[in-house]
Amino acid sequence: MKKLFLIMFLLIPFSMQGQEIKFMGLEFGTNIEAFCNALKTKGLKQTVDRFEEQEFVGTFATYNNCNIIVKATEVTKRVKSVEVQFNSVRNKEYERDRAYEEILKQYKNKYGSKLILKNKKDSLMGIEKYIVDNGTIVIEISICGPGMLSKDCFLNVYYYSKELLHNNKEVNSQKYSNDI
Repeated sequence: MKKLFLIMFLLIPFSMQGQEIKFMGLEFGTNIEAFCNALKTKGLKQTVDRFEEQEFVGTFATYNNCNIIVKATEVTKRVKSVEVQFNSVRNKEYERDRAYEEILKQYKNKYGSKLILKNKKDSLMGIEKYIVDNGTIVIEISICGPGMLSKDCFLNVYYYSKELLHNNKEVNSQKYSNDI
């Protein structure tokens, strides 16, 4: 019995270490069209379709009225980042702080010790940031404001692929709109 507890105690941290980062169950690096079609089937409403950027409005982590911005590489159209803006708590400091604590709790429950405080809240901009980094995908959970420079306050969650975000080979010099 002691051996069973010891094995379980040793395996739990390793299972957390291998936690794969996905956005709403979808993998980064996939085709943006397939990724966005999957978001639509999850109930998100598309509001913008611009080159390799798609925007949606919907529910994320139980919070309604979130803007979800999906960006892809310019040439291969692979998803490189997703940003979630929590509009329902924007410029409502108390509600924003409650949502922030709840979101952090959810990420702590999912990723355990991989959730790390990156920046402690400062008085100038009121920015605080936690991150989860599995080596290839990073999640940044951040709040901003109010601070000395701005009265606005908001909560964002930003997922990005380190490899795809900084891939300079993915710049399309032939990109332009047909109406110019």
